[in-house]
Amino acid sequence: MWLFSLWHSQSAAAWVQAIGSIIAIAVAIRVPYSLHRKARNDAETERRLKARSLSLRLLPILLILEPSVKRAMRAATEGFFDPAAVSVEVPESLKSSTDTVYLLGNEAGPAVQQLLAFLDEHEWELARLNLDIRSGQIPEEIPMRQAIACRLARINRVLESATERVRRIHNGG
Repeated sequence: MWLFSLWHSQSAAAWVQAIGSIIAIAVAIRVPYSLHRKARNDAETERRLKARSLSLRLLPILLILEPSVKRAMRAATEGFFDPAAVSVEVPESLKSSTDTVYLLGNEAGPAVQQLLAFLDEHEWELARLNLDIRSGQIPEEIPMRQAIACRLARINRVLESATERVRRIHNGG
């Protein structure tokens, strides 16, 4: 009864306008929020697809790199020392992935970036060692081997971590 009397009163138009305004405000808030949430979800889905695509390319490269690191680790501690034997050949396809590693997100991106940094450091240190040897400044073998073995062990740990993390993205996890 009360609602019926309001509808037929002189203030009915004001009530309709007030209720319409409230509905318009609610719609004005809800629509952009829904569109923003959908855009954010779409962007996250796209990032995951790009990460998965990148992991499909990176995982085989990381798996190929593993034996090279193990071989260099053995060469650093066994037999006659040869700087070439302790080098790690980094596939060009891994080096060229540097600017896309961020697509892996926090799950694997930092581990792969760290791996690339450690591989670069190793390459630079070996280049410096080769220059020292050519210039006749031959470092003491035992500390040199220990430093190289330590650096390669660190590379191996990061490689294992990066491989596992990329594998999880690769497998859709």
